Amino acid sequence: MTKGDETAFIPKDCFPGRDGVSRYFDYLPAKLEICPTQVDAGLSIVIDNMDSWLGNSVLREKYRADTGLAHDEHEIKIAKIQAIEQGRAMAETQFKLQQESKRQEEKRMRKKLGYKLKNLFRHDD
Repeated sequence: MTKGDETAFIPKDCFPGRDGVSRYFDYLPAKLEICPTQVDAGLSIVIDNMDSWLGNSVLREKYRADTGLAHDEHEIKIAKIQAIEQGRAMAETQFKLQQESKRQEEKRMRKKLGYKLKNLFRHDD
């Protein structure tokens, strides 16, 4: 099995007898396209089709473990979670900054209004 490939190659040495590869190839249902072609060196099995025929994901899990895809997927999941948390923190910080800016503007406007009112009612005696 190789990373980035959806097929697994099973060498002919894994099959019993001289014609083990042929017997196994003939046994597989052609309509499921588990093994589209047979070669003398062995069989190339389409992982997802084989698992579908077997009714479980044993081959896919083995493929993921052998190629490191399970680890890669775990790392991607962790990175996504960290990105979400970082995004939330950034949004929260931005919200706090906006609120503080709004408070400062309101404070400035109150001060400006107070100054105008003070000058409006000022008596020059």
